[in-house]
Amino acid sequence: MSCIVQNTFDDETPASVAIVETICTIKNIDPAKSMAELDSVLYDHIDPVALDNIVGSRTSTEPIRIEFEFDEYHIRVTNAGRIFVRVCADKE
Repeated sequence: MSCIVQNTFDDETPASVAIVETICTIKNIDPAKSMAELDSVLYDHIDPVALDNIVGSRTSTEPIRIEFEFDEYHIRVTNAGRIFVRVCADKE
């Protein structure tokens, strides 16, 4: 199994929604029930509106990458519409 789960986002599905959907897929949770079944919510870790505004804007010619922790997962989001979720802990 790969330690990185990838997903994409676009204008119809913003990054914040795609991140929650990806975490739900990893944990085998129905996204409609995510508030009740996840240990925390996205806005406990990052401002979802600010995230969507930064990476959802296609006006930047420079690559943008935002990284943060969501519970036990390391999340990387790019303005190219990509989400990477590290699901395995780094081995030292």
